[in-house]
Amino acid sequence: MKILGLGGSGHNFSACIVEDGRLVYAIEEERLNRVKYALFPPDASKVKLARNYAAKYCLKQAGYTMSDIDYVATNDIIDPRYISKYQYKLQTYNHHLTHASSVFFTSPFTEAAIMVIDGSGSEIGNTQYETISFFYAEGNKLNKFFIHKGNKSKENVYEFLPNNSLGGFYRAVTEAIGFHFLEDGKTMGLSSYGSDRYIDDFHRFYTYSPHHGFLQSDQDIQDLKMFILDELSLSKNSFKTKADFARAVQYHIEELLIQLAFSIYEKTKSKHLCISGGVALNSVANSRILKETPFEKVYIFPASADSGCAIGSALYLYYVQLQNPWSPKEEPFSPYLGAEYDAEVMEKTLEEYKEHLCYRISKNIFEDTAAFLNEGKIIGWYQGRSEIGPRALGNRSVIADPRKIETRQRINQSIKRREFFRPLAPAIMEEYLQDYFVDAVSSYHMLYVNEIQPSKAHEIEAVSHIDGTARVQTVTRKSNPIFYALLEHYKNLTGIPLLLNTSFNGSGEPIVESPKDAINSYIHLGLDVLIMDEFIIERRNGFND
Repeated sequence: MKILGLGGSGHNFSACIVEDGRLVYAIEEERLNRVKYALFPPDASKVKLARNYAAKYCLKQAGYTMSDIDYVATNDIIDPRYISKYQYKLQTYNHHLTHASSVFFTSPFTEAAIMVIDGSGSEIGNTQYETISFFYAEGNKLNKFFIHKGNKSKENVYEFLPNNSLGGFYRAVTEAIGFHFLEDGKTMGLSSYGSDRYIDDFHRFYTYSPHHGFLQSDQDIQDLKMFILDELSLSKNSFKTKADFARAVQYHIEELLIQLAFSIYEKTKSKHLCISGGVALNSVANSRILKETPFEKVYIFPASADSGCAIGSALYLYYVQLQNPWSPKEEPFSPYLGAEYDAEVMEKTLEEYKEHLCYRISKNIFEDTAAFLNEGKIIGWYQGRSEIGPRALGNRSVIADPRKIETRQRINQSIKRREFFRPLAPAIMEEYLQDYFVDAVSSYHMLYVNEIQPSKAHEIEAVSHIDGTARVQTVTRKSNPIFYALLEHYKNLTGIPLLLNTSFNGSGEPIVESPKDAINSYIHLGLDVLIMDEFIIERRNGFND
């Protein structure tokens, strides 16, 4: 049984291949068309979306044509242009259902409560759209037992979110303080620089009760935006005021999510919680849910935004609609689902740049890379199959020595050219997690935030956020053997079992996918060295982009 899954909504398009229940390839459209979130200008989107590079990529890598595919699966709010070529084999499912399927059928649980929380899901009535959904799952059964709804205009289905939406609440503040659509991660990073000044004020702009849930009218949203803009117009320190607003919305989202988690626990009494939807990428909130609610274990899908709906729709079709038996895998979900480019392809690509770059094959790539890192070099690290989701997890990463704060400053200011307040993450050998972080839990997908041990803070200044926390990726020999080997060599050299790990991309760009992407980014970002498989790549003397 071969299934092509297609994901997205008005953004975050993706594709995957599921073969007999096994996820074999998955890729986000942005990695191939090189447009962040695949958000095209309106005049260009019709043709470019219809090309659907992700589907072609997955079919090619799997060695299939469409005649080999039994079904195509998607969700019901995807832009119709993206699925236009695949209508004749298409099965379409509720948006939140595909989110729930993506997180449960990749989880380690035989049964679980599932929260899906995003900006907007499927239409469930006249101008009414789902914003929060609760499920209970066991085996290959998914039962949706609660839906929270909001209203929005049909004329603006891809531009505006409904009311009564936690994702809409966060987005309203994100945009009011000057960030763009889908830049909520910046608000989360900025929130650590803020004070509690506006926390009480924000209670005016919504209501919450266990019976009625989260209620925020269109007027509440407009009043909230006007309040923010008025305060900013009077502010003598706009950065501090924006940080205070970021702190306020982050606080309220955390409190609301915790209350929702308690609510679904009371309804299911499950020990396991799965979370999906775009709001599940809020790693600070995830950590509080894990620590402050009755759930013993929490799992978050690494591609929790709408790109994950490709995987969710394909797995739902296989396990639920076709009634195939399901049981969790012994190993944690592996997000490394892209193509693996061989050395011949890499060398052929490198030859195109030989006028400006020199390269050699390392006899021990781990020793050489660890030595570069110890010298303070910032490295583009390109290995194996690309990751699905917004986090670089050791295969398409920029890596560096975590010990000096100057490293973080150089990466943010000169290399990635992004805001100084955005934190950089550590990747750590799992067995040393407790040595460096307080009461930390393993996070193979970098979806929790942990407090740094005070005794270790001076050792890892480059990955310490202003509040003394870090969004940690734990690495084992099984989860990522190559990245683990590098961490091991670096520890043997320096005594430090972790590295700074951030995504391999420039400001406003998707993470690199192909060797050519990696080389171009290496050149344009001003990285010191590019390590690609066993190739060590550097600039020729006198060459600068």
